[in-house]
Parts: sequence; structure tokens; C-alpha cells
Amino acid sequence: MPILGVLIGMYQLLPKSEWQHKAVAIKTNKPTGSALKREDAKQQISQYYQEHKAQFPASIRQQREKIIELIMDGVPVEEAFKQCIYA
Repeated sequence: MPILGVLIGMYQLLPKSEWQHKAVAIKTNKPTGSALKREDAKQQISQYYQEHKAQFPASIRQQREKIIELIMDGVPVEEAFKQCIYA
């Protein structure tokens, strides 16, 4: 029997209120750097870029979409810019 089947079988042995509680706890357990919506990521990029414009090469603008994707995936703004500068 696959592992998932064993886990489901184990939860079926518990009272319903007990396994419903555990399932909710698993669903809401998010990593520390949670993902952002695209508009939020764009706003963060704009603000960070304006504050640190002098330290970036002009070519950083070509990496805009990659930076947005990284931030949406939960990478901090500063780290996303660093990854794209040295890429």
C-alpha cells in the first residue's frame, strides 16, 4: 500500500473532529517567505530600485521579469536583485 494510503487509513481511525483539525493545521502551515501577488512584487521592485538605483548597472532593467518571479516565489527583494545582477 502506498504511503499516502497508509496515512489516509490512519486518519480514518481517528475521531472525525481529530483528523479534520490536523488537516487544517497542515494546510495553513506556510513557509516563512510566503509568495506575493504580482502587483505587490512590482511595487516592492519599484520602491527598492528607486532607493538603490545608483548601485545597479543599467542592464538590471532587462532582468525585471525574473526579479518579479523571484519575489513572487518568496525571495526577499534585495536577494532577488543580487541574484539577477550576478546571473
